[in-house]
Amino acid sequence: MVINFFTRKSGSKKQNLYVRLSHAGQSTEIKLDFIVNSNSKKVEAYRSNVFKELSEIFNERLVVKEPADPATIKSIYQSKHKTRYLIETYQEYMNLKIFPKFEKGIILQSTVQKYQVTLNQLKDFLNARQTDDVNILSVNREFIDDFQNFLHQFNAHNSTMRHLSYFKCIMTHAVNVKGYLLKNPFDSIKLGKKKHTPVFLEESELQRIMRKKFLVDRLNKVRDLFLFQCFTGLSYADMMLFRPENVQNNYVRIYRKKSTEPAVIYVYDIAMKILEKYGNSLPKVSNQKMNGYLKEIADLCQITKNLTTHVARHTFATTVNLNNGIPIEVVQTLLGHASIKQTEHYARLQTRSVLKHCNSNNLQLNKVFNAEQLSINFTNLQNSNTN
Repeated sequence: MVINFFTRKSGSKKQNLYVRLSHAGQSTEIKLDFIVNSNSKKVEAYRSNVFKELSEIFNERLVVKEPADPATIKSIYQSKHKTRYLIETYQEYMNLKIFPKFEKGIILQSTVQKYQVTLNQLKDFLNARQTDDVNILSVNREFIDDFQNFLHQFNAHNSTMRHLSYFKCIMTHAVNVKGYLLKNPFDSIKLGKKKHTPVFLEESELQRIMRKKFLVDRLNKVRDLFLFQCFTGLSYADMMLFRPENVQNNYVRIYRKKSTEPAVIYVYDIAMKILEKYGNSLPKVSNQKMNGYLKEIADLCQITKNLTTHVARHTFATTVNLNNGIPIEVVQTLLGHASIKQTEHYARLQTRSVLKHCNSNNLQLNKVFNAEQLSINFTNLQNSNTN
């Protein structure tokens, strides 16, 4: 078999390397995944490897007396060197790993959606580069850095890191399971998240929202839903699935939708009154609309904090419970946290209970160390300095 290499210009004026196979009056061409540049040593090394591999395929076919025509040799070579594309690999991972885990109940629908959102972000990034997909071999540190900069245009830091962590899972699968790459380009990249301080309402701010009379019905409904979260600790998703008829003696046991962790939901009397107001059937408002209306409520109540449904849950943990002496272990159960560490960052935010304990201790210290006597001594010292 005769093997000849040649180049051909592509639309982008790049020189693509080709190889022509000829044998027994038949011939075919293979477009190789190689762009010819000025580095002749790399070209020669690449051509040498291709020549060797094609020759071995041809000779092996002759030994076993199997068809060794150029078209067959081309088919065997291309099957071994099939170009793997990034989006194709991502969807492959979804089909092999994510969807089966969801069907078995190992992961939640929300996790599937997060992987899908990252995939959509990746498609948008490639679209901005005027392409639908890229060879997975072209995914390097520079590609990831560019994608990270693209994500930062539309996402906060931690959201960007979450998207990159899902992308990393895809690349790890491509390297360790499929062998599409020899090395993971994420190996030298640290995906560190910034510590997030939860936003919550102080008692005075919560009172302002409770007492405000809104002229628009939709704002009243959203305010009531927000307050219901503040006095139950329910997330938006869990609130929408909440069944008031299951409440007995002000509490109900549930499994949180996000984590499937068990939680004891205590419905404080304020929340019970909201249930009664709506005939034990809470209004239905989409999360997006609710967060939008909450911004209006914040403006009308002169609250400068970014009011969202998450703020209600944080307010429940801090202002409603921890600041009123509820032990952190109890708050952990009320929030449905799997670990006490998830709850501890709320404890660092409380102020009223800290002041309460310190004020009490202040009285005790005054008795033990006689602060009044110290003030007398200071007075005497000042008088002597004056004289």
